[in-house]
Amino acid sequence: MKWLWNFRRARDEMWMGMAYMLISSVLLSLFSLFGKFAIEETPFFLLTALRFIIPLLIMIPYFLWTSSFKELFLSSNFKLQLLRALCMLVYQYTIFYYLTFSSLLNATILQNTFPLFLPILEKLFFKHHFNKREIVSILICFAGVLCILQPDRGILEGLSLFVILAPLSQAGSQMLYAHQARQENQKSTLFYLYFLCSIATTAIYFFSPEHVNLGSSMVRFSLWTWITIMCLGVVSIFNQYYRGKAYSFAKPSSLSPFLYFSLIVSGFLDWVIFHQFPNWLSAVGAFLVIAGGMIQLYERKTI
Repeated sequence: MKWLWNFRRARDEMWMGMAYMLISSVLLSLFSLFGKFAIEETPFFLLTALRFIIPLLIMIPYFLWTSSFKELFLSSNFKLQLLRALCMLVYQYTIFYYLTFSSLLNATILQNTFPLFLPILEKLFFKHHFNKREIVSILICFAGVLCILQPDRGILEGLSLFVILAPLSQAGSQMLYAHQARQENQKSTLFYLYFLCSIATTAIYFFSPEHVNLGSSMVRFSLWTWITIMCLGVVSIFNQYYRGKAYSFAKPSSLSPFLYFSLIVSGFLDWVIFHQFPNWLSAVGAFLVIAGGMIQLYERKTI
């Protein structure tokens, strides 16, 4: 009966991982929504810095209430913390830089190519095995992404380096986070991510041309801008938290198709808030996203 117990355990873990990843998908859509509002009135380097500083300031009282600074700085692998922070920084700056030259639509497509790199990175660094079913699932979901977003032909024009760096660094960040979710204290992991990234982005901001207009930039912020930036920070925290919970049950390459659910949520938000109605190709894409995710469940069921 041991095989039956192992089967039920694997099935339950996959379902739990899927549930947490779906929550993270919704939060990711909200993060993009608040980011879209905030970027309209906030300078590029300043917004990137605030994107990490505000979550850090929000979490510090909670960390001090539930633990101590000494516990937060405890880490079994500090180099891994640095590497993940570096991946996150490369991802943030490359995708924002790409946005200055291309459309938001193409940038969204670019971000959603990162699951294609996950099985390769998992194989190289952690010796995880992946099968054809996982690859098929990822490709089907990505085909659904293309149908939903329907990018133009300019997605790769003149920015080949950033086209590789953005999804590759994002995939590296998610792979490392999955490893940390199983090996490290989640509070410490979140603290190091926002702490290290806050230091780096603040330093970059002070050396950027935007620093000259620091006073006027902050003064010009409307109440709505501050609200969106604060919401951006709060959503970022919970997105990271539930993503970590998901990765504690399954590896990223198995769960990444469920992250595409964020595109369906984003489409719904576009319809409700911006009155942009999806066409028939978007509906086909939504079906492919769901079908690709179901393949992962079928795989676990047949173990």
